[in-house]
Amino acid sequence: MMHRTDLKVDALLEGTFESLGEAVLVVDPETRVVLFCNPAVEQIFGYSKEEVIGQNVECFHVDHEAYQKFGKKMFAALRRSHIFKTEFLLKRKNGEIFPVENTITAVKDHFGNEVALVNVTRDISVRKAAEKTIQEQMKHLDLIDRISHLSLQPDLDLMLEGVLEEMLSIFDCERAWFIFPCDPDAPHCKVQMERTHPDWPGAFEQKVDIPITPPISELFRMALHQNTVVCCDENSEAVPTENFKEFSIKSQMFIPLNLKTGKPWLLGIHHCKLAQVYSKEDKRILSDIALRVADGLGTLLALRDLRVSEKNLEEAHRIAKLGTFQVDLRHQTLHFSKEMCQMLGLSPEIQMPVVFKDFLDVVHPEDRTLVEQSCFDAVEKKAPSSIVHRLLLKDGTLKYVNKKCEAYFDADQIPEKIIGTLQDVTERFITEEALEMYRFAMEEAPEGVFFMTRDAKISYVNIQACNSLGYTLNELIHCSLWDIDPFFPKERWEEIWLNPSKVSSEHLNTETLYQRKDGSLFPVEVFSKHLFLGGRAFHVAFVRDISERKKAEEELRRLAAVVENTGEAVLVSNAQNNIMTVNRAFSEITGYSQEEALGQNPRFLKSNKQDLLFYQNMWKSIDDKGRWQGEIWNRKKNGALFPAWQTITVVRDKEGGLVNYVSVFSDISSIKRSQEELNYLAHHDALTGLPNRLLFIDRLKHALMRAEREGNHPAVLFLDLDRFKNINDSLGHPIGDIVLQETATRLSKLVRKEDTVARLGGDEFVVLIESVSEVQDVAQLAEKVIASFDIPFRVKAHYLHLSVSVGISLYPQDGEDTETLIKNADAAMYRAKEEGRNDYQFYTAALTTAVFERLTMETALRHALKNEELVLYYQPQYSMKTGKVIGAESLIRWQHPELGFILPDRFIPLAEESGLIEPIGKWVLRTACHQMRTWLDEGLVLRHMAVNISGVQVQRGAFVQTVREALQDVDLDPSHLELEIIETFIMQKTDWAISILDELKSLGVRMAIDDFGTGYSSLSYLKRLPVDKLKIDRSFIRDIAHDTDDEAIVRAVVALGQTLQLEVNAEGLETESQYDFLKKLGCDEVQGFLYSKAVSAENFVKLMGVK
Repeated sequence: MMHRTDLKVDALLEGTFESLGEAVLVVDPETRVVLFCNPAVEQIFGYSKEEVIGQNVECFHVDHEAYQKFGKKMFAALRRSHIFKTEFLLKRKNGEIFPVENTITAVKDHFGNEVALVNVTRDISVRKAAEKTIQEQMKHLDLIDRISHLSLQPDLDLMLEGVLEEMLSIFDCERAWFIFPCDPDAPHCKVQMERTHPDWPGAFEQKVDIPITPPISELFRMALHQNTVVCCDENSEAVPTENFKEFSIKSQMFIPLNLKTGKPWLLGIHHCKLAQVYSKEDKRILSDIALRVADGLGTLLALRDLRVSEKNLEEAHRIAKLGTFQVDLRHQTLHFSKEMCQMLGLSPEIQMPVVFKDFLDVVHPEDRTLVEQSCFDAVEKKAPSSIVHRLLLKDGTLKYVNKKCEAYFDADQIPEKIIGTLQDVTERFITEEALEMYRFAMEEAPEGVFFMTRDAKISYVNIQACNSLGYTLNELIHCSLWDIDPFFPKERWEEIWLNPSKVSSEHLNTETLYQRKDGSLFPVEVFSKHLFLGGRAFHVAFVRDISERKKAEEELRRLAAVVENTGEAVLVSNAQNNIMTVNRAFSEITGYSQEEALGQNPRFLKSNKQDLLFYQNMWKSIDDKGRWQGEIWNRKKNGALFPAWQTITVVRDKEGGLVNYVSVFSDISSIKRSQEELNYLAHHDALTGLPNRLLFIDRLKHALMRAEREGNHPAVLFLDLDRFKNINDSLGHPIGDIVLQETATRLSKLVRKEDTVARLGGDEFVVLIESVSEVQDVAQLAEKVIASFDIPFRVKAHYLHLSVSVGISLYPQDGEDTETLIKNADAAMYRAKEEGRNDYQFYTAALTTAVFERLTMETALRHALKNEELVLYYQPQYSMKTGKVIGAESLIRWQHPELGFILPDRFIPLAEESGLIEPIGKWVLRTACHQMRTWLDEGLVLRHMAVNISGVQVQRGAFVQTVREALQDVDLDPSHLELEIIETFIMQKTDWAISILDELKSLGVRMAIDDFGTGYSSLSYLKRLPVDKLKIDRSFIRDIAHDTDDEAIVRAVVALGQTLQLEVNAEGLETESQYDFLKKLGCDEVQGFLYSKAVSAENFVKLMGVK
């Protein structure tokens, strides 16, 4: 026995194995281990030669069980024969299972023992696939052959049933069906034929139509568009969920059948147990079935339609009222059909043929020539003839018929007959006439008319619709419903079309907003319904623009709300003047409820306070003018009379007939009381109760008229309280008001009853003496007035001492009119003030000139600031230690175009009195700060810019804020600004002044007391003042060389400044001796003509280097 391990393979045999395309494995028969393999093993199994040798062949088998079965089968075969050949499945290295043809040969030694198994394996995957394809093709061809035979079935229902039975078998489905029509725009479709398993009845068995909902419509549209097989299951997005649930559909496959004529059909299957994943082969089979079925179905439907056409032709003639006739031209006889016989009103039993004249007797006499001519034309022109004429039957019935005929000729072109038709078009004529009227009505209708199809597209509109929406006709018929009615619910549109027949019997009315082409919206009223024309459904809408109506309704609602809520009573009566309605205000004013007033004549409110003539005039105005307005007295329910302002208006219809009376009135009791109060307030001073300027002038006018008439001599006294402003400023206006009231009381006690004391405003009073016998009497009264002020005014805890200045003008020498007398008395009063106050002055002509000059100066000053007539000059301030310029004092000048250069002592007091000091002071402050900023930017070395501040300026307005803004505007460091304020102002308002100075000091500006020494400064107050400098008044500097008192004052001021660590400035320096004296005292700064007068900004720069 030969050993296995010693087994040798012949080299030649091994070379042969190497070149084979089949895998060769030499296997140990006992261990089944591979002893040898050729390269084809790697190509077929995917293992390398090294991986295979030494492996058990079990690794090539699908599993252990298959390996065991194969081994038993193989050894059993080898016992019968030394060769075993079979086909089975093996497994590649990558796990792929594939078919093989396997030939195993047992190799035996000389003793007949098996020493090896030679396994030759051939991969037969390609062959098997080809065999499968051939089988499937044969199966497919057999299927197509069966379907083709079925499609040749002459009976339509049998053909449909046979195809569906085959499809149940082929696809192993629960339901197969034909649907018609496959029309996305149709409202319903019907299952024409269906075959199912008993457990899965469908729509055909249930005898129901399927509504074409949007999802179904979309599926139809997709199938027709793709023209191929469509598959979907219950999880697909675009599926009709309701239908899937209703018919238990898990998955479906269908395809459209496009016939040569008519609408498409749909062929499909349902799987109802389990969803099916349809393969390409499934789709191909269904596609081929559809192709054969479509051909057969088209032929059967065409044959059926032909039979139906033939059957219905006669019926169609009857329905169309179409008769046929034939004229035998040789014999002049006529044959016609049964329908034509009936049309002509002849008996059906009439014997044919009839003579042509019998036919002409039925033709309307006026049309017989036309009929004969049409037959003649058909022969002569050898062309068809068509006319419309009338028939007049024996019973008087009039009919319109359309006669068409054509002549036929024999071989010799001799006419032998005329064949034609006669159609009763009476209804069409009537319809066309009605349609023409309908079209006219549609186009001329004031409403817009819209015809819309199922997809909400507009198919017809009239011209009014175009005009109302701003579209052209061509533009509008390309729009949809939502282009013009963007708010119409789409689900409502679908509801309308779900049951169009119901909508066609109902009217839909609504109000909505339509949108014009430009995007604007307007209100409309829509009346709509479904209409069926020519087998098509339309939704027709009649649209009326109700913008004006809405405006009117809104206006009526507003008017109703206004009428109901107005404070005026409104009463509406009918033509008989019986009350129809009243508003709430009527009840509130009169006390009568609406129920009590309805039906009554408005005269029940009559007060009897007006006489008959009043009411006659009132009704005359109502009748003639249609309106009356005026004041009337009415009576309330409680009997109280009240004045009313009433308007009565007539309302007429379009023809001018009287319809209503509308009365509107208000209770003016409070108005009349208010008028009385207002009349008093308009003529009296609210504070003192004295007559005001208006009443005073009125009384003065009357006094002058009496004087002219009776020769009297009136006099006017103009009074002004001296320094009354100080009371308001220091103690407040409430205290000042009490003083004015007390003044009015004192003055009223001094005059006669016929004389008048009036307050013109502020602290100005006037007295009118109606008649003066002697001038001395007026003077005595003036003295009494002045004396009455000797008694102090006691106001709360204050005893106030006041005086008064009085000016007097006399009639007629000082004026002959009110304006002149008051003006001249005012001028005399100012003269009394100038003379020291607490006195009286009679008017003289010289006073008028002074007052005029003062007014002229004030007017010019008001224009000076606007006209840029004011200018700042600058006087340098020198340090006595260095002799250099350390600062500048800004001094205002007025360059009057006519009066020339005006110094401030002439116009500053006037500015303070007139209130102009505030804008002028603000201008000075801003200009000075701006100039300082300019000099600093130009490189000038200056410590400060001094600006004089008026006490009145500080008192008025937000002065601290003005200073802050002036500095911020030019970005000037506050330390560069020095504010000079006079000593007397500070001492008059010490505590208040200190608070203001503290605020200014907090800004960082320098403070100086100007004209120091002229007032009465308290040392205790002085040390509290936040000042940096004392300026000695020039009056003390002027005489220090000759006046020991002035010298002493200057010494004291310098010493005081040094003690309080304040700088001291001496202004008005004019001589060397004054300079030496001040230098010796240790004065800090000087300014004056010795160095320089005030100069312009340009000249100031030149002085900067001069000592």
